[in-house]
Amino acid sequence: MSPRPTARTLAGPLVFVALTLALTWTSAWLLGSASVTAGPVATRLLRASLVYVAAVGWQPLAVLLLVRRVIDRDWLDRGGHAMTTRYLALGIGLPIVLLAGAAIIDAVFGAGASEVTAPGPSIAPTWIDSALAVSAFLGVLAVLWVQAIVEEVAWRGYLLPRLMRALGPWGGLLLHGVLWGACYAPVLLVGAAAEEPWRAACFVVTCGLLGALLGWLRLASGGIAASATCNATLTICAGLPLVLQDMTPPILGAVFGPAGWLPMVLAIVVVASRPSLRAAVVTPVRPVASHLN
Repeated sequence: MSPRPTARTLAGPLVFVALTLALTWTSAWLLGSASVTAGPVATRLLRASLVYVAAVGWQPLAVLLLVRRVIDRDWLDRGGHAMTTRYLALGIGLPIVLLAGAAIIDAVFGAGASEVTAPGPSIAPTWIDSALAVSAFLGVLAVLWVQAIVEEVAWRGYLLPRLMRALGPWGGLLLHGVLWGACYAPVLLVGAAAEEPWRAACFVVTCGLLGALLGWLRLASGGIAASATCNATLTICAGLPLVLQDMTPPILGAVFGPAGWLPMVLAIVVVASRPSLRAAVVTPVRPVASHLN
């Protein structure tokens, strides 16, 4: 039985969520008119990734640094064992399975909702264009990887263990995902996705489920590398399509909608039903050593 939450144990998480929510939604509102659909493909991708990070990427870390200095000193949890390469492999394989499962469900039940607009006439690129395209693509990867690491440090490194200690393992795990989605949903108000605001509500549900999987991966692996890999893979493959729907087949973003819920629920059921996998969640989370303060 988990201890009763107190004002002291919940003060940090409450301030973290409130300030992150306020900053992300304000940033998204200010960036709502930012154009990410003009110019060459590589330029559009880089611009979209920068807008993406400006809208939701920096706020959790900024708030975390403030909360750690003012309220909480024990801000990370210590992993129970060293991470093995199998968890990194799972960090890559899990999003591929989720993407494939959502794409299949969307194709079967979406009734042609993922049609792709026929491309216009193309012009052979010069070597300068190719070099710029490669540079822009590498920039996209770097930006989104940094954003994923920041997310994992703040949400899975700070908020998750504190909510689990206050509310119990499964309650804290699921609630942190819902709160993550509520603070992260503003990205759907930027770019082409702003034309379909109902996706924001679906996205919160999705993050509740996805957050449980990322949280388990973070707890089971003993570090954030595996969950950051999973996070970045999903963002690169499916996050940008939500911002640039006119450029990428929407089926790639199906994992962030109702079509992605069933594969995530099945994955959570597998984790919850196997004692060897469930142990990472039910094991008490230990705070970091005091030398980090």
